[in-house]
Amino acid sequence: MSTDDQTSILDSEREPSTLERIDVLRNRLTPPWGLLNDREATFLESIRGQVLIKGSLSPGQLNWLSALEAKYSQSALQEEESWRLGWTDGHRLEASNVAEYYAHNPPYYSNYVLKITKDPTGFVLTKREWDKFCENKYAKRIRAIYKEDLKFKTGDFVQIRASNRLDLANYSGVRRNAKRDAPAVVVKQDAKPVSRAAKGSRIYSILVVGDTKTLFAHESDLKRLRRGAKGGKSN
Repeated sequence: MSTDDQTSILDSEREPSTLERIDVLRNRLTPPWGLLNDREATFLESIRGQVLIKGSLSPGQLNWLSALEAKYSQSALQEEESWRLGWTDGHRLEASNVAEYYAHNPPYYSNYVLKITKDPTGFVLTKREWDKFCENKYAKRIRAIYKEDLKFKTGDFVQIRASNRLDLANYSGVRRNAKRDAPAVVVKQDAKPVSRAAKGSRIYSILVVGDTKTLFAHESDLKRLRRGAKGGKSN
């Protein structure tokens, strides 16, 4: 065996240096991946500079480097690529619905909301982002609410419940329990995004009989119009 062959075998068997580990990770995560968050990217650049100057890292820094290597392993990146190839407009719609919910309930997931609202027709969430943003307890409720059949159609006559919360669906000028028992007609389905992770949270635009201005109402505020219903109390 030649000296060059022996050297090649030794090089393949030796442990990579810390600098090599950092560079492999940085190269693995260059575009089109873009998976690193700002904190992780800053950390890698910082420790690379430290290794070049001081030649070593602290135990804590080494632990975080190992954690990033596991988080962004080749198998994890392959899973990510499969996820990206399977991304659809359906995913985008569901994520947008979740973003609308969190936009009305700040400050949770504000970075995700910003990412989605900045590019509503072109954004793509990574698998890790989807799992965190769209698979949490509240996001699952919002997604499930949008998959439910709407109870009322445009043009349906409905009655406002006596115990309604029209104040929650309207910006101002409407008190709690306003228009109780009043008959109304549905003008529009899904007139506003869902902002409550509760049953009956789809929002309609309705016109109370005798009024000239529409109101917003959650589905839970409405029921089928009963026969003989009269105009209700005003706000």
